[in-house]
Amino acid sequence: MKICVIGAFGFDTMPTGGQPVKTRNLYKLLSEKYGTDEVSYIETYGWKKHPFKMMNTVRRAVKQSENVIMLPAHNGVKVFAPLLLRYAKGTAAKLFYDVIGGWLPQKTAADQKLAGQLRKFDGIWVETSSMKTALDSQKFSNVSIVPNFKFIAPLMPEELPPLEKPYRLCTFSRVMKEKGVEDAVEAVIRVNNDLGKTVYTLDIYGPVDKAYQERFEMICSNFPDYIQYKGIVRPDESIAALKGAFALLFPTHFATEGIPGTILDAYAAGVPIVTSKWENCGDIFDDGTGWGYEMSNKQGLYMILSQICHDTTKWNDVREGCLKKYACFSADEAFSRIQKQLSGSRV
Repeated sequence: MKICVIGAFGFDTMPTGGQPVKTRNLYKLLSEKYGTDEVSYIETYGWKKHPFKMMNTVRRAVKQSENVIMLPAHNGVKVFAPLLLRYAKGTAAKLFYDVIGGWLPQKTAADQKLAGQLRKFDGIWVETSSMKTALDSQKFSNVSIVPNFKFIAPLMPEELPPLEKPYRLCTFSRVMKEKGVEDAVEAVIRVNNDLGKTVYTLDIYGPVDKAYQERFEMICSNFPDYIQYKGIVRPDESIAALKGAFALLFPTHFATEGIPGTILDAYAAGVPIVTSKWENCGDIFDDGTGWGYEMSNKQGLYMILSQICHDTTKWNDVREGCLKKYACFSADEAFSRIQKQLSGSRV
């Protein structure tokens, strides 16, 4: 079975981030299951520098493949969807779109031309049930749920370290205002000031968005000793970085998050979540894995942190709940659904 994966792998240019990690994970999964001779890939990062070369590469791949899977983001989908449809005419190639994040229903609702193109694909793979429901309501009949997944092995319950003070909090996403990093910093400082001692420390991990670099450097210069920027963590080192944390903060302002890989990292490390409630959060988060508050409600984040530091009786139960939840997002579960798609049946 010849399969080609088209996406932004960024092996040398994008060490981390939701898009390259998911794209690489899909390629790795298919290569392991079908063999490296059966699976090829096309790197789309920087394609605008050589568009004609990219077009020729894609055309050859479609002609030589039985299944073509694309993983473009917001802008790339408007380029690669019509391109693949054009090249697939008269071939046996089946076309699939593995969607990263939860934004597609809003995009297709506003762009009927794109919606019409994607309805012609053999399959659209979305991360959440709410995304499928939204697309089904737009008269899509080719949508299936394929949850995000990770290859990292989770900790065993007996490997979870004991609770230590001060309680270590982490953020583990792109560093930008829209991901809520300033909300996290403000809430931690406020709680510590209210209680007159360092109840929480905060470690900030992740690549700094270029547009946010200058502002973040200014914010860092005013950090108290208990808040630190720890840089970028390789995907295979995520558990080591998160292990033993009291909670992962995910105060995103993006309503269209899908199944964030950073939350899967936390679950694998047995780390509870404190999160804003984005549109699809019910597919990955519940009361058994952490605490949630209404999006953009900074007071809600502050109130949760103020309360949970005084009552940690349920903390171990929540940690084990995270490990159990991680099992729902295994590579084997994802492959069982992908395999049905590639073989021609619906999930």
